[in-house]
Amino acid sequence: METIVFACFLVILTTTSLAKAKYYSNSHTIDVPTTIKETHLHFYLHDTISGDNPTAVLVAKPNNTVVQEGNPIPFGAVYVFDDPLT
Repeated sequence: METIVFACFLVILTTTSLAKAKYYSNSHTIDVPTTIKETHLHFYLHDTISGDNPTAVLVAKPNNTVVQEGNPIPFGAVYVFDDPLT
């Protein structure tokens, strides 16, 4: 009987505290101009991994990894490149 009374007391206490609770916030709104100037930059990097004049050179790769003709960029490989951004 005591547990039922205690459970009812907790339910009543919880519902009344939630009903009287208020949300307090210290945030402030800031007026932002309606028009924002956006700049879209696009950079293009042109790599040549194979051929007569490669611009990217393999400097490190994981052990037991073979660089094949069909897969010139294996997982974990590190290349150094010297390319201009256009």
